[in-house]
Amino acid sequence: MRASKARFLIVGGDSGIGAALSLAVAARGNAVLNTSRKRDAGNFHLDLADMSGMPEPEGEFSCAFICAARSGFADCEQYPHDTFRVNVEGTLAVARALLEKGCFVVFLSSSAVFDGSAPWPNEFSEPHPTTEYGRQKAAAEKRLIELDEGRGLVAIVRLTKVLTETTPAIARFSEHIRNKASFEAFSDLRFSPLSLRYVVESLLKIASMKAGGVFHLSGDSELSYADFAKRMAAGMNVDPGLVGDTNSSSLQIHFRPKFPGLGMARTAETIGLKPEPLDIMIEGLLAGHRQPWQ
Repeated sequence: MRASKARFLIVGGDSGIGAALSLAVAARGNAVLNTSRKRDAGNFHLDLADMSGMPEPEGEFSCAFICAARSGFADCEQYPHDTFRVNVEGTLAVARALLEKGCFVVFLSSSAVFDGSAPWPNEFSEPHPTTEYGRQKAAAEKRLIELDEGRGLVAIVRLTKVLTETTPAIARFSEHIRNKASFEAFSDLRFSPLSLRYVVESLLKIASMKAGGVFHLSGDSELSYADFAKRMAAGMNVDPGLVGDTNSSSLQIHFRPKFPGLGMARTAETIGLKPEPLDIMIEGLLAGHRQPWQ
């Protein structure tokens, strides 16, 4: 008898990581349904800000990825109640309905559940958020674990900074480097970059193994935006000296981790995933190659 295709739900499947996941799932021959807060013919309408009389898509799903969120740090600081409704209450309403049907749920969280003061916090480290966005992600994590009730149906996946060619800072760096024009980048703002490709492939592996618990996806390096820009220039055979250092002290930046990376000991042991090497991440970013699912 021919095996039936797995059916996936992607909450927030119309942009960013969700859109890339949708393409990857479909490319592997599986059925996928995307939700969007926008009303259009291609997606199932679902607005996490208004879950009264929550519509439920028909049928059952083997796995659901919860990607939708209001993720701007400034947005969450300015509108804590509105963003809480989406990032916590709406997320939990969807997860509760899915878990009641025995669906495996993958929730995308953030390194912002930590304050960035300690190096490489692991999957068992106690969250200590200092931003409203981080507090909301930490609250959603805690409640999802409670909802799971030890069944192993929830995977919480914390991510460091995900970059693509269209990330505003990266697009600006690329334009200046291509034109061999001098520019400045922040030397006092650090991150641990990830590629979209690595994130999507890692999420699909976690889903395929249906491993519950907390997992981390991180780059293997921590560096400033200025140092990253210099690495980009070198990779494009342009003098890194074109990149000057500047600082962000005059800007209101809510999350300034001293140590932006995440430890991945449990993730490596359970899933076999290791931190993404910086050189491979940059090489893929500069290559501009299309992903295999596109």
